[in-house]
Amino acid sequence: MKTFDAIVIGGGPAGYVAAIGLAKAGVNTCIIEGDRLGGTCLNYGCIPTKSLYHYAKLIHTIHKHQDLGISTGPISLDFKKIMEDKQKTVETLVSGVESLMKSNKITVINGIAEFEDDYVVRVKSEDGVQRIHGDYLLIASGSSPVLPPISGLLDGLQMHKVITSKEALTLSLIPPRMVIIGGGVIGMEFATIYNQFGTQVTVLEAADSLLPSFNKELVKRYKPLAKKQTIQTLTSSMVTQIEYEDDIVKVTYKTKNGEEVIETDLVLCAVGRKPVYENLELTKLSGIIYDERKVIADDFCQTTISHIYAIGDVNGKSLLAHSASKQGVIASESIIRQMALRHKLVSGQAEPKGFSQYCIPQVAFLIPELSQVSAPRNDKDEAAELLNGKFSYRSNGMALAHHETDGICKVDYDQVNERLTFMGILGESSSELIHVGVHGIDHGLDYHELVDSIVAHPSLSEIIHETLLDINKMSIHQI
Repeated sequence: MKTFDAIVIGGGPAGYVAAIGLAKAGVNTCIIEGDRLGGTCLNYGCIPTKSLYHYAKLIHTIHKHQDLGISTGPISLDFKKIMEDKQKTVETLVSGVESLMKSNKITVINGIAEFEDDYVVRVKSEDGVQRIHGDYLLIASGSSPVLPPISGLLDGLQMHKVITSKEALTLSLIPPRMVIIGGGVIGMEFATIYNQFGTQVTVLEAADSLLPSFNKELVKRYKPLAKKQTIQTLTSSMVTQIEYEDDIVKVTYKTKNGEEVIETDLVLCAVGRKPVYENLELTKLSGIIYDERKVIADDFCQTTISHIYAIGDVNGKSLLAHSASKQGVIASESIIRQMALRHKLVSGQAEPKGFSQYCIPQVAFLIPELSQVSAPRNDKDEAAELLNGKFSYRSNGMALAHHETDGICKVDYDQVNERLTFMGILGESSSELIHVGVHGIDHGLDYHELVDSIVAHPSLSEIIHETLLDINKMSIHQI
């Protein structure tokens, strides 16, 4: 039986980052992956989606500039080439992760893992079964799409008339019509992509608002922009049944006014994701706690068994790739610290920072992008007195020059505790700009520290600067 200092189960953004962190500290590390390194993010999620989003945004930009001095004539899409380019990007990044495993001397085992006991993992592969022992074990098995109990949905999956986000990235033809069940980030990103590719898209969201986890004002401002792009969005619309008649798919949904039926060619189910750990045989472990939604882990991703960690989507703390990677870092640092303390190599070090102490940026790659970040809640929130700042893209020189004037930035500032508590941006490049807010919140910068800098002109970053100045109503270019 092979023995390692640490075994990581899952090669996604949590698992491979944790493995690299451990290996760089000299920890003999093994990573087990049943599919491909990179996990859902690199193979079936973030990266291929953004590759298609790049093309969707390019199409939108070309259409927008047809009346502004650039004439291209009708746009024709070679969908096969677009998909090939998407896959080329994926393969490049997966190959990069494989190279990182080699350069950091991490043993990669391809196969399906299950626990035999608290220290031994069985790995099933085409070559048979092998048993490996680890002093520390990290569960990073990720998540999978939620399939709600809608009548006819499972039949549709078998018939390829209903797909999940994974299949939406491998279509061979652009569907004429698509109904998307779920108006969260995943659903709205695919709505944006396929709408620009020429699909007639209808989004059915059970909640009373699109993008329920985002700031209501920003979502309200986004909705007419989606309508302008011909994306039909129906909220308070619960899908109850899917039926099939020849090549036509009929989707029944319940509204406040009764039942409605919409016909389509394809249904994308995008109602969220759930942690995956059913095949790990967690019952073989002595006292690990889990439920139907997550493996329970503390702020340092440590489970109820001290040498076993749960990182990434599987612990249910935040189902985002960047959250998973940070948890991989936190867990690897925790293990390294434990090993060092055990061998009396460190003493008197400051306590590390737990996951809940970080703010987590959220991004929806729409047209335009929507991003936000909020401060973690703490006892100081009870005494908070919030000031607000806002600034519109239409008042920014670079946004005007680029014809990207649809958008706004808004912030909340706690004047009692002198700290930024929220930043939200609807607009071009908001996925990049939001990190000013992330840095300001994570490091507790006060008003003076946030605004006392020189910002390049012209730039979209001036929007952030002006918004922060508006906290004290000192914005210079506010109209």
